[in-house]
Amino acid sequence: MGRVKIDGSEKWVGFVGAGYNAADCSGGSGCDPRGKGFYVVDLSNGNILWSYTRANDSTMNYSLPASPAIVDVDNDGFIDTAYIRRSGRQHVEV
Repeated sequence: MGRVKIDGSEKWVGFVGAGYNAADCSGGSGCDPRGKGFYVVDLSNGNILWSYTRANDSTMNYSLPASPAIVDVDNDGFIDTAYIRRSGRQHVEV
């Protein structure tokens, strides 16, 4: 959870990985997309403000079960970057 600025407006948001799914999509057969996503949620109303899922990136073969690390890079009190680890030993910077 943290503060972000969107179009000059301050919002409190939650950063959420989509959860664990033991089925990965690296085998080339059918793919179960559950768990393969990352969301930024407006805490005032529950709206999804931004998402990154397998629908955006067909190479997202593994789920994102971990809590993200959020960083205020420029120390202005607003989150600038989030890092989350995929179950396939890969990390994503958003």
